[in-house]
Parts: sequence; structure tokens; C-alpha cells
Amino acid sequence: MAHGVPLALTQNLRHNRVLHENVLLVAVAMEEIPRVQDADRVSITRIGEGLTRVELHYGSWSRRTFRRARAGGGEAAESSSALPPR
Repeated sequence: MAHGVPLALTQNLRHNRVLHENVLLVAVAMEEIPRVQDADRVSITRIGEGLTRVELHYGSWSRRTFRRARAGGGEAAESSSALPPR
């Protein structure tokens, strides 16, 4: 899983000298196992004020679940207290 700050975010910050109030850094990993247990699928880490990292883990048989989560945010994103209110 990649760590660090995405290049696009770095370039935007350097050019505009401003950062959005709330920033989500999202990383998706397709694991080498058929399925990832629901409890292990989402990891949310608050990095700092307004900056949150979300790691999503999917198994090789979970492509349909991944597409559904990508399209609608998924149940974990809506129920997480680590994310700021909409």
C-alpha cells in the first residue's frame, strides 16, 4: 500500500498555497486472497485536523463489492465517526 502525499495534492498546494478544509487520502489495495473480512476491509486514520487517510482492502473475488463502494461510498464511509460531517 502506498503511503505519503499524492503528487497532485502537493502540486495543488504549491501552486495555490491553500488546502481544502477537509482532505481524504484514499488508498485501495487488492489483496492476494479471495476475500477480505468486513472488519479488515476499511482502515481510517486521522492524520491531523481536517486530514484523514482511508485504506480499503479487497480480495481478488471482491471486484463487484469494490465497484459498489467506489460508486456510493459504501456503508463504512457513512458510519465512520472519523470522517467530518457532510
